[in-house]
Amino acid sequence: MPSMLLRIATLLLPGMMMISSAHAADPDRPVWLDVRTEGNQAVISVLAAWPEKVRVEVDLQIAGASTVHTANRAELRAGAAPVTLSRAAIDARKGWSARLSVQPQGMEPYQISRSSNEEIPAVR
Repeated sequence: MPSMLLRIATLLLPGMMMISSAHAADPDRPVWLDVRTEGNQAVISVLAAWPEKVRVEVDLQIAGASTVHTANRAELRAGAAPVTLSRAAIDARKGWSARLSVQPQGMEPYQISRSSNEEIPAVR
């Protein structure tokens, strides 16, 4: 099944971490939220495997940034080119959180959350 990738760029996050979540009505099609470092940037990626259109809303809250709160929406189909939804320069020591509302076509939305304060094992 093709996959869709949404990228949110931030700064100074350590390592590579991954969490996943699935809609209660369709547990066989989870969404993965991946955080990994690329040079002095880190990229938070959302990866899902749906052939139909999916609406994704990103709510990125950053402490100590010039933009404290940003929200973006996108409607994509699986296999679409990556789209940058949010980008902000942050001081990682002050923390950040991201909440993603994911709504596959014809289903109720559900949320995935990630915070710089969470302890999530690295995925290799």
